[in-house]
Amino acid sequence: KYYDDVWRHADNVHFLGEDLWRRARERGCPPDMPHALIPPAIDTALFQPPAGRDAIDVGTDARPFRVLSVGRIVWKKGYKYGVDAIRVLQQRGVRCEYRIIGDGDKFEAVAFARHQMGVEEQVAMLGAKAPAEVKAQMSWADVFLHPATSEGFCNAVIEAQAMALPVVCTDADGLAENVLDGETGFVVPRRCPDQLAAKLELL
Repeated sequence: KYYDDVWRHADNVHFLGEDLWRRARERGCPPDMPHALIPPAIDTALFQPPAGRDAIDVGTDARPFRVLSVGRIVWKKGYKYGVDAIRVLQQRGVRCEYRIIGDGDKFEAVAFARHQMGVEEQVAMLGAKAPAEVKAQMSWADVFLHPATSEGFCNAVIEAQAMALPVVCTDADGLAENVLDGETGFVVPRRCPDQLAAKLELL
């Protein structure tokens, strides 16, 4: 009943996607409430594909596979599973570099997880960055990884796709609405680092 006052006094409601509308109904929003589903928009003049990505074999010592994540470092973003996927790739002989942009209350926990998994040299935690640097890192990357366990909608995933960067993400809540599975990236079950690694390896 937490949202009862909202539903009682609202004339119309706006949601970023179908999953949030479903969750609102689960929390008491009347099914006949006037509503609109309007996803976030990004500046496609700013987020454009780079002139060209390396057309060489990647995943070797000479040219590691470049993986990028962007977002707050909080529990729901699932970075521990992303780090674990990098560990799996390393074990399979795929040399990779994983950069995480963001800050948050789980920064130290994720840093410790990479130590526990023995991938400190492969996983760099860059902290918060300005939009221009985020864009530069997306140009650097070969793939965008979003291993979230819960997500409403993710602007960074949209930005990555606008830059023609393939996305590997989970099916967390509304996240699967962002990616065309098999076309602009891959969607796998949440909390499954082995499956994340398998899709990353395909790219």
